[in-house]
Amino acid sequence: MARERRSIAGSAYESDKLDLCNDSEMCLFFGLIVKADDEGRETAGPVNLKKRFANRDWSTKKIEKMMQKLHEVELIRWYFCECGKFYEVIDFEYYQRGSWQSVHRVISKYQSSDDGHCKRCHGPLLPVVQVTISSPNRSEMKRNEEKVKEKQKDAHTCEGEPETPALERFARAVAGANGIDPSLRSQAQDETAQDRRRGA
Repeated sequence: MARERRSIAGSAYESDKLDLCNDSEMCLFFGLIVKADDEGRETAGPVNLKKRFANRDWSTKKIEKMMQKLHEVELIRWYFCECGKFYEVIDFEYYQRGSWQSVHRVISKYQSSDDGHCKRCHGPLLPVVQVTISSPNRSEMKRNEEKVKEKQKDAHTCEGEPETPALERFARAVAGANGIDPSLRSQAQDETAQDRRRGA
């Protein structure tokens, strides 16, 4: 259960993670520390959190969004099982000083997210916030496939038969345009070249 009095460490305001939060998210985070038990855990359903912070004009939707942000920047772990939703302040000892260090420290009745499974419902302890991986753009995938095919084609050309000389390719193109058999056209060019050498 939460302590009647709990102090926030001065070094807590120097956290780089808090720089990623707005004022409302920072206020919620320090409120979670004050409301947590001696191991930094407590129930964390948006409706219950709204009741605990009734003096703030926060809707359940806004609280849920802020909890997601605190989870993403790794200030808390927000997790759930069949028993409900819970939170756990990461580095709880760093952010608050005093009561939890005493000999009267009370062991939390809520399990850590690191435990993996709940001892009461025997279900898995899972993060509320799931990382969503966006699907690749279809047009981009098609372009990548075409690039791969082009590279494979180039590699096949290099590993296969020697590339046809430019003159012969030109002769075939002209012969094809004129309806002449490319092999005959090439043979005629060879004979013409031999005649020129003999005349020289």
